[in-house]
Amino acid sequence: MIKETLKIFSQNVRKNKTLMNTILENNKNNIDIILVQEPPKSLIRRVPSHTDPTGDPIYSTVKYGAEQDGVGRS
Repeated sequence: MIKETLKIFSQNVRKNKTLMNTILENNKNNIDIILVQEPPKSLIRRVPSHTDPTGDPIYSTVKYGAEQDGVGRS
């Protein structure tokens, strides 16, 4: 099936996790592509480092919906 229209939404969320989740929830059924500028990120853990005794930080962005379970949407 070929769509006649493609709906794209773009937003700068200013690293705000609440705004990001609101945009994803409110647009999950009516927007085809969501572009996010400045997504929030969270520290997952620190990994061993040769230069930093506290370790190097590993960050991740917000996961939403099926992605939280490690499964992407189809």
